Amino acid sequence: MAESPVTSVGAETKIRLYHTDFSHIPLGDGKLVGQDGWMSTHPGELVHGTVDDFFTQGDRSGTLGLFIPETEDKIISVYRPLNYDPIASKTPTIEFSANIAIVDSSDTEFYDSFYLTVFNSNTKLLAGVVFDNTLDNFGIWRADGDGFFDTGVSFEHSKLYHLQIQIDFAKNTWTATLNNTPLFTRAPFSNSGAKLDLGDFSAEWEISDINNPGDNWILFDDWTVNAVTTDDALKSHIAVSQIRRRPNGNISLHWNAEPATRYQIETSPDFANWDTSLANSLVTTAANEREGSFVDRSAASTGLRYYRVRQLP
Repeated sequence: MAESPVTSVGAETKIRLYHTDFSHIPLGDGKLVGQDGWMSTHPGELVHGTVDDFFTQGDRSGTLGLFIPETEDKIISVYRPLNYDPIASKTPTIEFSANIAIVDSSDTEFYDSFYLTVFNSNTKLLAGVVFDNTLDNFGIWRADGDGFFDTGVSFEHSKLYHLQIQIDFAKNTWTATLNNTPLFTRAPFSNSGAKLDLGDFSAEWEISDINNPGDNWILFDDWTVNAVTTDDALKSHIAVSQIRRRPNGNISLHWNAEPATRYQIETSPDFANWDTSLANSLVTTAANEREGSFVDRSAASTGLRYYRVRQLP
């Protein structure tokens, strides 16, 4: 269910965007979609649902796969929309975790792939972790929206794994572990060219041969998404800490800053048109400096003036 508790660990703050253990969702094939905001690219199919007691007595989990779909599409997805902008919300890091298991085909000799995929708010693919169950490419792969990269890590059938993903939307990097085994660390996140925000995390079934789908399937449980901010992330947001007029008419500005970083001071008479021509308005902080400062020595001879500070690449 959707929640919004805030928890703090040291200098880190987590905001719960969504969590479910599927216990409140009805049991059965085709029962997941339409419950608690869950959606699908193919809502009428019976290939997504819930199952009880697969690993632990009394546990209910989400599922995708197993049955022959009616569609001729190769990819079927289930997802819980979030539509969250990590950068605008000043929580640039997003954490996802879930318990995952891949159950192999048993009545057929056909095998498919299963994805945990990240989409943006415009439903554009950003990246994903791929559990490839095919004979040719068996293992776990990283997808960046443009290509696939072998993590070098494999998986066992019908074994429950804990998948953890951390995405830094500000730096466009991500890290993932499986039962605390690294899959990749600070790897490039999305090379798709799409807008970097969070639409949803999806479980996806990619059918290798639509005429011969496998009866393999994915189980997922304890589906959790948190937004995370740290003291460092808050510091990276520019805030003018002081602005004052001196007795001689000059105006001084001070703002929180990053070391060895360039900042441009801009002025405007109307908040619409901004100018960068002030003398010495390009400021570079020293290697150990955490505060930027600037003095407008022409302020005494001008009228109303607004200021803003921009961090430069």
